[in-house]
Amino acid sequence: VRKATCQHLLDVLGGGSSEGQTVEVRRWEEDNTDVQLATILYKSHFSLRQNIVRLSTVDILELTNMIWSHMEPRKKERKPGVRIKPPDKDRVYQLVETILPRKRQKQAPHGAPEQVVLWSRDDQIFLARQHGEWHNLRIHARFLEFAQPGKDEVAVCVTSGVPMPRSLVAGDDAQTCLVHWPQAEEDMGWPVVHLPDLGRVQAFDKLEEVLEALAGHISINRQMKYPVASCSTVSELMQEFTVVEKRIMTDVEKGNTDGTAEVVLKQLEVGRDVLEKLQLMNWKDDSSATPAPFLTFLNRARNRRANVQEYLDHLFCATEGMRRHIEHYRGELKDHVRMLAEVAKFTQMCEIPTPILSQAEKKSIRLAFLRARRLKMKARKDKPTPAQAVLDALRSQALGSEVSEEQKELVDVPSQSFRLWQLIHKGVVVRINDKVDQRVREQMQVSFQYKDEGYMVQLYLKSTLLKEFFISRQDIRLAEGGRKNAVLPYGDEFLWFSCCRLRRLLAFVSAAGGL
Repeated sequence: VRKATCQHLLDVLGGGSSEGQTVEVRRWEEDNTDVQLATILYKSHFSLRQNIVRLSTVDILELTNMIWSHMEPRKKERKPGVRIKPPDKDRVYQLVETILPRKRQKQAPHGAPEQVVLWSRDDQIFLARQHGEWHNLRIHARFLEFAQPGKDEVAVCVTSGVPMPRSLVAGDDAQTCLVHWPQAEEDMGWPVVHLPDLGRVQAFDKLEEVLEALAGHISINRQMKYPVASCSTVSELMQEFTVVEKRIMTDVEKGNTDGTAEVVLKQLEVGRDVLEKLQLMNWKDDSSATPAPFLTFLNRARNRRANVQEYLDHLFCATEGMRRHIEHYRGELKDHVRMLAEVAKFTQMCEIPTPILSQAEKKSIRLAFLRARRLKMKARKDKPTPAQAVLDALRSQALGSEVSEEQKELVDVPSQSFRLWQLIHKGVVVRINDKVDQRVREQMQVSFQYKDEGYMVQLYLKSTLLKEFFISRQDIRLAEGGRKNAVLPYGDEFLWFSCCRLRRLLAFVSAAGGL
């Protein structure tokens, strides 16, 4: 079996013969990796799966050092570099340069700029290994949610066929459309003729258009076809065009054609003009002369259309797969929202269904939900959140009528205020602008209020508003992923927040300040 299998594989790969029998050379399957990558790109946005990448601090520091060490190409070793654009335009270069520390060289003159250095194995990496800290970075399924036209839009690298952000594509070699046709073949030097009304045209392209028109491709009634007999010379083809023209004229007089007959007649006239020009370009008019270049052109055109048809078949299969995937995702999403609504309903006031409560009373079992319900009722009565206080006021004004869900959404605006020193103690605020006086820092208050899926942050000194800025939904999302370990300035560099601790604080504000 092994010998027969190897022999058959050898015959297929080499296109040879086995035991005197001719083996048909098989055509390899077309590479549709680009279609698969584009399909995965679209499908990945319709998923409820939580994708989390777990990395240690040591891994992050080592990875940063490795990328920077291979940033520039090594010409002697013939190894390409990570940087594919000039430093001022390369996104990866700018990001890694910002992450790495800077240090002034020992022999550098006074006032010289600091140079980027790697993380030290005897210093930062050693301490990270001793500390043993790990980070969970969440990769959101809708990672293109905030992509804007420009550097963040998805483009297809023409060289690799891979969809990626435009900023990661080398040079301007990219196309925005994820669906692209197979690349056109190189110029084979087909003849070009000059026609009075059309100017310079490709001769074989026009002849192909004439043959397509005669085959009924442009006719409303596809049964109206005028096949051309087999021809071996240019003169025979011109004579055949004349015969076909007479047939069309006869059908027009009898009323057996549709409105496209005039178009076909014009195409025939253009075809005869092209053939006359070709005769003047050393196309011999004898019985032995065969227009071999034109036959080669038609064969290549047929293969090109076959490739396009195969590409369209792949796209159709991919589109059907995406449609089924989106329908399945919508069903999962409805079930997920329904489940979360039930969870929110039962955890808000710890309500217990009557059958469960009756069974617990029969067996004398004390349920923890009952105690949690009493605590929640007492907290709501004694210390209601701002949203709960507004909702209670609406219920009192409604005089017993039920408050609508739209009104609940309007009042469900979490908000909470902190003293600045509290945020510093929690590690949320890492740095304050140096121009802020110490007495101002001690009395400053920071207010967080929910707005447009984000939070409006206001800094007060007693009743005076010092600064106001907005933390968008995009900032909150990025704080769960790539910016989790970052310290970023807000309010025109008025405060510096630790992103991971800021995200945690906003979650507490949303839970404790809403309904």
